[in-house]
Amino acid sequence: MPIILFIVILSVLIFVHEFGHFYVARRFGIAVEEFGFGFPPRLWGRRRGQTIYSLNWIPFGGFVRLQGEQEDGDRRPDSFVNAKPSRQYAVIAAGVVMNALLAWVLITAVLAMGVPTDTASVPTDRFVQLSDVKTQTIVSDGSPTARAGITTGDVIVAIDGMAMKTTSDLIAYAQAKGYPTLNISYTHEGQTATATVAPEPSQDHPRYGFGLETLGTMSYPWYVAPWYGLTNSGRLLVQTIQGLWQVAVSFFQTGQVSSDVTGPVGIAVLTGQVSRLGAIALLQFMAILSVSLAVVNFLPLPALDGGRALFILIARLRGRPINRRIENLFHLAGFYALLLLVVLISIRDVRRFGIIERVMDIWK
Repeated sequence: MPIILFIVILSVLIFVHEFGHFYVARRFGIAVEEFGFGFPPRLWGRRRGQTIYSLNWIPFGGFVRLQGEQEDGDRRPDSFVNAKPSRQYAVIAAGVVMNALLAWVLITAVLAMGVPTDTASVPTDRFVQLSDVKTQTIVSDGSPTARAGITTGDVIVAIDGMAMKTTSDLIAYAQAKGYPTLNISYTHEGQTATATVAPEPSQDHPRYGFGLETLGTMSYPWYVAPWYGLTNSGRLLVQTIQGLWQVAVSFFQTGQVSSDVTGPVGIAVLTGQVSRLGAIALLQFMAILSVSLAVVNFLPLPALDGGRALFILIARLRGRPINRRIENLFHLAGFYALLLLVVLISIRDVRRFGIIERVMDIWK
């Protein structure tokens, strides 16, 4: 199931990206030879007008092949190479813009539907709405609270007959009472229960082994959600760029790819983990992936949209076009270099997430 979900999410992100290239090219009168989902070999294809719409065997990618994009000397007026530079830039940037717009739409939807949030971090805003407020436990493994049968996420009804909303409330009460045995009323999977928790000695003070957090569902009215979705999308974009910059600095300093970087295997595993948190968390995760795809794709590296934009800029500065064969060789080399990087990161992810062990357990 996580693999299928991962492929579906990736398919949506790629389709939106490539549709951006396709749509803007057609709007500017640039002929599209093929709009393909996945990388060849081709599984299925159908021609409509000038364009072949295809499905290909390798699902982790997609492409839009424009008229004249691969060849010099194309004299057709609807060729990409004969379009104005501003239109060439627009076509190349359209995929990135579409991924950014998708993230905006997803975050807007999340904010309109409501996202679980710690009430302590809810902004003081006249439009914000908070509902379904409840105090939950955070339980340490092997602690007195865990041994009493309380687990992380259980909803606290009362402690010694009193409502408590934060760990600070609990600590203040315990200190004032000399760390007494607590009578805790709580709900677990909809069932109400009670437990008695006596503290155990520790280095500084007696320890119960649990904390409290008060969560609520934060949302915005539909008519302001798009604005807050836009500001949150912008914040996510800045954070993604900063994170990528830190990864690049770390790579040049150490010669190693940061452990924070993950490939398709790691993303598939994370998709499975996030899916268990519910639809809202999955939409947030999808928005993060969409922004990441936008930022990475516009890096000025061969084979990426940013690399293609860079070659157009170089041609303008030189005052004459770059030999198309040389440019294609650069992009091909860049593609294989990126593919190699993905393979190496995926091998590391297989070890990190214990994929082989999981497969062996399934076959036992």
